Amino acid sequence: MVSGHIAYQRHSQRQSERLQLLQDAAPSDDEDEGDVVHNAGYLDRPQKRYRLNSFFDGAFSKLGGLCARFPFTTIGISIIIVALLSLGWMSFEIETDPVRLWVSPSSAAAQEKTFFDDNFGPFYRTEQVFLVNDTLPSGPGPVLSYETLAWWFDVESQIRRHQVLNTSITFDDICFKPTGDACVVQSLTAYFGGSFANVHPDQWQEKLL
Repeated sequence: MVSGHIAYQRHSQRQSERLQLLQDAAPSDDEDEGDVVHNAGYLDRPQKRYRLNSFFDGAFSKLGGLCARFPFTTIGISIIIVALLSLGWMSFEIETDPVRLWVSPSSAAAQEKTFFDDNFGPFYRTEQVFLVNDTLPSGPGPVLSYETLAWWFDVESQIRRHQVLNTSITFDDICFKPTGDACVVQSLTAYFGGSFANVHPDQWQEKLL
């Protein structure tokens, strides 16, 4: 009896200590000793009710409930709407003409270019080459000389014989031929018939006078 009573007393004492620890309001060393703010989440909540907020709260609440109540119908309607809005891809075309990308077909510049192409033929951008004689140690020298002419005739010959990599396309295939036979090339070599055999070492200047 005595031992049972002592064990019961000790058990009751431990229970009271546990309750005291759980109900102790004093902050420990690991806790913040500042004041506890109750309902802190409501401090930034506006106290005034706005009709617009109330309207959207109710509308989206009903919409969310409706979507949750009929999930398959919601998914089906969403797929149909996306499919209808994507029908425009059937007529989608990639524009590669730089003229149409930057100039409207109804603009004055586009209409004038169309008139020019219809009446005078399409306009082609010309490629130009500017020569500088920097072979002399003293500085730039005269461009017009017998040696320069010989070098330039060789350059033009290489251009005419050159082929595009892995193809048989040459200069004759891509040049502008208004008559359908010969390429339009405005060059100094035209004064000598396009052949270096017509260039005399002592009389070539007379061809240009």
